[in-house]
Formats: sequence, structure tokens, C-alpha cells
Amino acid sequence: MSHEARREKEAVRRLLTFERFARNNQLWDELPTIYAPDARVKASWFEGSIEEFIKALAKLTNHIPYHLHTCMVWTHGNRAVAIAETTFPVKTVIDGVEFNQSGDSQYLYRLVRTNGEWYITSCESILEELPGKSKPEYLQELYEAADNWLVNG
Repeated sequence: MSHEARREKEAVRRLLTFERFARNNQLWDELPTIYAPDARVKASWFEGSIEEFIKALAKLTNHIPYHLHTCMVWTHGNRAVAIAETTFPVKTVIDGVEFNQSGDSQYLYRLVRTNGEWYITSCESILEELPGKSKPEYLQELYEAADNWLVNG
């Protein structure tokens, strides 16, 4: 892998780390600066434009921090696809006793580079218990569509 390719992948990782930081810390005004104006978001509880998503996030009263772990990035010209693994806290009460647990998810991002800067064009969450990992055919279709978008536009 060339130095330039590593640098571009790292730029995407830094952008996604900042996106997660901004969401975790409710920095709603920062999110439009890293998403393309026509970006789409698909989560377990939401599907729509980035503008609508930011408004919906700001209204939530129970913000759950997602901690970013591994992030794999593939680039092709001015396009990139990234899969980020995250963990989030889950509180459960069993027989009156509160337990702290964690859940895992992945996010599939599509990004474009415009004037030398990367912007997120879509973000789709993949949770263990939703159509994600429990339905491998869904994941296969999702990954194939992202690969096709990356290479063919």
C-alpha cells in the first residue's frame, strides 16, 4: 500500500472518530461539517436525511455513547467505504438489581472526497439483533452494494 493510500485511509478514520465524538458529546453543530448535504442515515430507530437525523438526535433525552474500536477503510479514487465497530453501554435490571452490560454494533459508511476533504454520504448501523449479523444474506447484499458503489459510483 502506498504512503498516499495510507494517508487517505487515516484521514477517513480521523473523520469517523470525530463524527463519533461529536455525536457522543452532543455537538450537533459540528455534524453538518462532516456530512455531505444530501447524506442519508439509517439506524435502528431512524431513516432519513442527515438534517432530520441531527434534529432527532438533539431531541433525545437518553444519549448513549458509542465507543469506536476497529475501523477498516477501503478507497477508490474520490470514494471510500468504511466499516467501524462500536460498543455501547446497556443497563439491565433483573430482579431489582441493575447490571451494566455492553452491546456491539457496526456502522457502514460511504464517503466522498470533494476539494481534498472527505465527507460522509451515508451511514448505516448494523446491530447484532437487527437485520445485521443474524441475517448473513442481508449483510452480503449490503457489503456487495457498498463495494459496487465504491468501484462503479
